[in-house]
Amino acid sequence: MSETRLKQHRDAERRYRSLFENSPIVVREEDFSAGRRELDRIAEVHDRLVSVTESESGGARFEVVTDPVCSPGT
Repeated sequence: MSETRLKQHRDAERRYRSLFENSPIVVREEDFSAGRRELDRIAEVHDRLVSVTESESGGARFEVVTDPVCSPGT
């Protein structure tokens, strides 16, 4: 990595850390990918699909779809 790119990377990381550490609200990041894989596995066993859309509150909304023709968003 060039010296310029390295400096840009460090500056960006410093800005990110500052935003995170000085945020007036709680910032929380979680990885639910293992749960999603398990949900997909269960849905597959039962010949279903899992639809993921954005909820009204801005989070993920999971829905088990029994009829792919009538899946949400179509």
